[in-house]
Amino acid sequence: QDVAIVNMSFGLRQNRAVLRQACATAIAAGLILVAAAPARGQAVYPSAYPGVLRVTGDARCALQEFSHLASEQADFGACPRSYAQPEHGAPVGGASFAVPHVSAALARYLAAGGKASDYYQHLTELAVYHGPERRR
Repeated sequence: QDVAIVNMSFGLRQNRAVLRQACATAIAAGLILVAAAPARGQAVYPSAYPGVLRVTGDARCALQEFSHLASEQADFGACPRSYAQPEHGAPVGGASFAVPHVSAALARYLAAGGKASDYYQHLTELAVYHGPERRR
């Protein structure tokens, strides 16, 4: 298969051996794994596995903006909302919505000839915010 990025907009509270092995195999094959990470609380899987890019929602970020968090919780943050919000009811969002924004940016980068080995540096350079969001 011609796959470079795996978008995982989910998080499991318990480690699963089969998921750990699948992630390790994909990373060893050179794929970029992007997974949802909570903004607070305990880590979840697969974002807690080594080599997986951890992404959370960052309220500072507008659509197509990123933050380089480099925190215990997440590597990057992105807009926690989707492009289309429901017409009725409360808006939806969170880390699971932030992950595809980062995956899309990585896909554009690779399609433009970017090297997979440089993706982390590329995202860092794209970041509008650096460091974790601070609540006042």
